[in-house]
Amino acid sequence: MTEVAAPTASSGERGLARVIGVWGLAAGIVNVTVGGGIFRLPAGVAAAVGPAAPLAYLACTLAMGLIVLCFAEAGSRVSMTGGPYAYIETAFGPFVGFVSGVLLWVCITLALSAVTTFFGDSLLALVPGLGATGRRVALVVVLAVLAAANMRGVGGVTRFNALATVAKLLPLVLLVLAGLIAMNWSNLAWHGVPSAGSVSRASVLLIFAFLGIESALVPSGEVQDPARTVPRAIFLAMAAVAVLYATIQLVAQGLLGDALANLLLWTREIRTQIVRHARMYFINEDMELLAKAQAAQKRSRSLNPSFSSVGVLMPGRKPGVKGKKRSAKPAAKAKTA
Repeated sequence: MTEVAAPTASSGERGLARVIGVWGLAAGIVNVTVGGGIFRLPAGVAAAVGPAAPLAYLACTLAMGLIVLCFAEAGSRVSMTGGPYAYIETAFGPFVGFVSGVLLWVCITLALSAVTTFFGDSLLALVPGLGATGRRVALVVVLAVLAAANMRGVGGVTRFNALATVAKLLPLVLLVLAGLIAMNWSNLAWHGVPSAGSVSRASVLLIFAFLGIESALVPSGEVQDPARTVPRAIFLAMAAVAVLYATIQLVAQGLLGDALANLLLWTREIRTQIVRHARMYFINEDMELLAKAQAAQKRSRSLNPSFSSVGVLMPGRKPGVKGKKRSAKPAAKAKTA
């Protein structure tokens, strides 16, 4: 089997600044991959396989791993801008590359429309006072800001991607950490071994949550040392996404149990469960501290009866002896000369 030589960079490619490193590209992949799907899919997976949902995530991760290997191999050999359609053009020619580029553009446009709609619905649910007009204005402003950031250059976009990734992952990580403390581990007990068909159907459903790497690799012409950067960034991002997804599913299942299968907006219920658990924890802590204080006060009274009702001995006085009254006589006035 002959090896296809990578095409030489065009004059336009040579003018691009290669400033995207491993962490910048990995952050871009995570930012594109982790989207609104993770807030909807846990309920669907729980409905398909119940507490055995980690099996579906494992099967989906293995399937995506095979696809990711192809992207890593192609990305390390083809350093042109375009990502998947640049890889296909290199292997099969300009026409097939053009068709794949059009299909990729259509898929990304439809995905952007779906994610934008979900963002608008979430924003309206968070701020009901916006109304339909305010929702449209907010979407236009957000898309205009993102477009302006892209036009300013890849350096600023890389930093923006890193900040957006942290802003997106931080609430999820906090949710996972708080949920691990409050969850009921008995909810993770399997009711039985799911069938291979159920696991397969749930895995196909999860594929949507892992998509995004194909669009994150489009700016490959601005990546530093693609032969090393692209494979490392891909595997770092996919490992982080797989661990995050599986942990979120476990926490949601552990907190909500079988009710998760019927809850599309499960994050609201999880927040309620965590807040209730936190309140009960602090109430119990306060009750324990109060009981310890009362017990200590009783012991101090029994050991030293000279303590007053508040357990404090007045300084400078003996028990049972009242203090002397001060003289009520006025001081003698000084004689005038």
